[in-house]
Amino acid sequence: MHATMEKITESGAVFRDLSNPDKRNAIRADFPDIMGLSRKSSACILEVLDRQLALYGTNLKEAGRINIAYPHKHPEKRKGHVNAATDVAQNFKTSMTRVAPDTEWVRADSIYEESDLGRSEDQSCLHTLTNRHCFAVDPDLQKSAFPFLDPDNDKQEYFIIVDGWVEQGTTIANLMSYIEYNGGVVLAAGVEGNIIYGSNNFLVQHTLRSPDIQNDFNRAGAERVPEIAAALARSANKTGFFSRKKKHSPETCAAIFELALNRHGKSLETLTNGECNKLLETIGDPLRGQSFSGLVEYLYNKPSTPS
Repeated sequence: MHATMEKITESGAVFRDLSNPDKRNAIRADFPDIMGLSRKSSACILEVLDRQLALYGTNLKEAGRINIAYPHKHPEKRKGHVNAATDVAQNFKTSMTRVAPDTEWVRADSIYEESDLGRSEDQSCLHTLTNRHCFAVDPDLQKSAFPFLDPDNDKQEYFIIVDGWVEQGTTIANLMSYIEYNGGVVLAAGVEGNIIYGSNNFLVQHTLRSPDIQNDFNRAGAERVPEIAAALARSANKTGFFSRKKKHSPETCAAIFELALNRHGKSLETLTNGECNKLLETIGDPLRGQSFSGLVEYLYNKPSTPS
């Protein structure tokens, strides 16, 4: 956790001012799959949270509180925008309070998306790789006490992130990185709506063995970096990015791509599994995709989003 500044609201209340990381953190290998949120799944969610809390030497009873973070825009700065995830967060809080009344379930209303990335309109690989979320805090948005912002609170705060749907896992990964950069621990994530591609393993970089899904990217295996490096090398050597007399290794191609990707606050190891799928899909599509040289050129030419 890094040092944070304190601010004072107009009413005189002191709060901790959170800041955005310069780069996204890699998602923990032990992070659970994205869960479906429903009343029927409440007991399963409690089991997942307790299992994750055990990794930190505690449990729900000792933690006492779970904060519910959800992506939303500031209602005053984005007038007319419908924050669908607000209802998801409230529905989740209501359901979990019913099954675990001894745990305090707190909506993190004051944490909002400061930047509008237009991801609802553009889920392309290039858009995902070159844009980053920036979040901010407005205590006036908070509907209930939120000790995470209390500068005198020395208790570890735990979170679950909820949303209406997920496609690549980008928003969840960015919000998780913001929370954990500022000292919180995200235990799990869940969505109320559809999980695109039919698989819920969209965060951690290893794929889910699923015989129902005929998809080249749903192979069970280790982290995706070697797979992506091999795909980058095939594209680079095929399109003549390097001298045709000398073929370059996947390691070399991955290193070149990594430097370009770093400009946008990401690295190959911090990409979600869903983002890896989209990247591989983009490299492998001969008609609508991008060559290695095209990807690298785009990453270098596109201005980086300030954190």
